Amino acid sequence: MEKEIKLIFPFKLNDTFHSASLKTIIILKESTISFSLPFNLNLKIVNAELKKHSKINQTYFYVFTFDELVYAKEFMHQPQMFVMKESVYRNREELEDETNKFLDEYESTKKKRVKQVLIEHEDGFCEFVTEEF
Repeated sequence: MEKEIKLIFPFKLNDTFHSASLKTIIILKESTISFSLPFNLNLKIVNAELKKHSKINQTYFYVFTFDELVYAKEFMHQPQMFVMKESVYRNREELEDETNKFLDEYESTKKKRVKQVLIEHEDGFCEFVTEEF
């Protein structure tokens, strides 16, 4: 059934949140809804969890599952969703890989701190040795 959804963006203009309305077909089956949008957004719906987000041809397909059927029916009555600033759908392994790559690059390019240490030999001779840490 074609509905007008309200997208609420994560920034304010004149102390009010900016929103936009868009017509799309929403399919409800039990406590699961599915719809498509012409652009890729990171969306959040109250009391729902994203189950699938994929690109099909030129549109992006979203599938959300609600905690209870009541919440799905409330959403169908007044479709409203929040656009997130950053991706909350990232896979843990992808995030760990990206973090590890960043740390490896950082450690290879950062300046090594050098410290001079005074070492005294058994014969009483002293010398400064530089150590990196």
